[in-house]
Amino acid sequence: MNLHVSPIQSSASLHILLEPQSDGQIRASVPALIDCAVSRATREEAIAAIQQLLSERLSSLEVLAVDLNPPEETEKPWMKFAGVFKNDADFAAIVKALREEREIDDDSPAYSLDDIE
Repeated sequence: MNLHVSPIQSSASLHILLEPQSDGQIRASVPALIDCAVSRATREEAIAAIQQLLSERLSSLEVLAVDLNPPEETEKPWMKFAGVFKNDADFAAIVKALREEREIDDDSPAYSLDDIE
């Protein structure tokens, strides 16, 4: 597999979630970054604290874009079995019996959805 890695040059936007907590605090979190959350007494304090935390976290991170290129030709391992029973009379009889059994089951009350409320 070929990987092309390049640094991201442009700035990015992150969403901040603000959630009131049962204790009266406001929780600010960034869903895109694990463990990036703070709780503060006011909305403004929570926003300022999460911005500070983001600044600290992002200063030590390197963000890269990785392009994944699948292999040109992929192996299809099950294709070697395709058509194996093409002219097999015994297999045709088994398939016919299974089909008939399924058709009988179609009318069975055990498969009915009419009784479900």
